[in-house]
Amino acid sequence: MEKVENAHIDWAREQDVTAEEILASDEFKHLSEAQAKEVVEFVRTMSTVFYSLYKKQYETEIEIENNETNNNYEPIKNAA
Repeated sequence: MEKVENAHIDWAREQDVTAEEILASDEFKHLSEAQAKEVVEFVRTMSTVFYSLYKKQYETEIEIENNETNNNYEPIKNAA
């Protein structure tokens, strides 16, 4: 976990943020449970959008790289 300004960030996190975590932070403690759930949904939606844009941006580069590395590939033929 890395400290960035006043926040501790876990870059290896694999699970969604929960409403309880939102409400536990000092910045959002004034929110209601319903508002905290909306924040969770917002974060999930924005993460999906950012990932989709990232994937779209680098998908062609990955495809070109795969084509370049597979050009000299010749499958092994079984003897009959």
